[in-house]
Amino acid sequence: MTFPEAVKMVGLEQSAPSRRPKFPTSAKPYKKPWEARETTLPPMEWTERAKVLLDELTPGLNTRPGRKYIASRGLTLETARLNCLAWNEDDLYDHPEVWGLEPWVNKRGRPGKIWIPAGLVIPNIRNDDVISLTIRRSDWHPGDELPKYVFVRGGASTPMILSRADLSIMVVESFLDAQLIIQEAGDIVGAVALNSCRNKPDREVFNILKKAPSIFFSLDYDSSGKAAWSWWRDNFPGIRPWPSSVGKDIGDMPVTDVLPWVKAALAQSSAPYKPKKSMGALIRIKFRRLV
Repeated sequence: MTFPEAVKMVGLEQSAPSRRPKFPTSAKPYKKPWEARETTLPPMEWTERAKVLLDELTPGLNTRPGRKYIASRGLTLETARLNCLAWNEDDLYDHPEVWGLEPWVNKRGRPGKIWIPAGLVIPNIRNDDVISLTIRRSDWHPGDELPKYVFVRGGASTPMILSRADLSIMVVESFLDAQLIIQEAGDIVGAVALNSCRNKPDREVFNILKKAPSIFFSLDYDSSGKAAWSWWRDNFPGIRPWPSSVGKDIGDMPVTDVLPWVKAALAQSSAPYKPKKSMGALIRIKFRRLV
C-alpha cells in the first residue's frame, strides 16, 4: 500500500511533508570582490640591462626623427629627458639571457630573441628602477600587421605613477599623455597611466588612488575606453568621467588646452556628483563652456 494508506490503517495522523527551500536556478553566481595585487617585478638582470639600453639610446633624442616625434606629442625635450625617454634608430635583437630571462623557441623553431624595434623608447620607472619598456614604433603604418606599441618582453605590466600623495589624479591610458599632463599642470594634478584600458591598478597604485582627493577617468574616448568605465565606477566610488575635450585622447588636444582642461576638472570636483552608467559625452560641451 501507499504511505498515506499505511498511516490511515494504523490510525496515525499524517503530518504535512516538510518542504526544503529550493535555490533559485536563475541566481547570479557569487562574484569575489576585486582585490589589488602586488606587481611582479622583472629580475635584476632585466632592470640593469634596461638602464644600460636607455643610456645608449638617450642621445637619439637629439636626432631629427627623435625631436620631431617628441614635438608631435606636445612634449618638450626637457620633459622627455626628465622621464628618461630615448630614441632607437634601428631594430635591435638581444638574447634573453642578457635580460635574465629563460630562453624559448619561436614559431619557426629557432631560439627566440628580445625585440627592441626602432622608435621612441618609453620606460616605466618606480623607485629609481626601470620596471618596463614600451616602444612606439617609428615605422608603424595603418594596416601594419605588427603592433604600433611593443612591450619589451619580461617587463612588469603595471601602471605608471606620476603624482604626489596630496593631488587629485587623472587616470589615462597612454604614458605619453600622462607626461603631457604633468608637463602642463603637474603642480596642481597628478596622473596615472595604465598603458592599456584593460590594465588594472596594482596595490601601490590602488593605495595612491584611494588617498587622492578626486579621481578623473580620462581613458581614450573610444569603445574600449567606454567599456572600461563601468569597472572603474564600481571599484572607485566618486570617480568622475573626464574625457579629452577633442579627439580620442589628451594627445589629440592642443597643448594650450591641457591646463584649462585640468582646471575645469578640478573645479567640477567641488560639486556633488553621482556616478552614472555611461561616460557622458556632454562633458565635452561642459568643458568648452567652463573655459
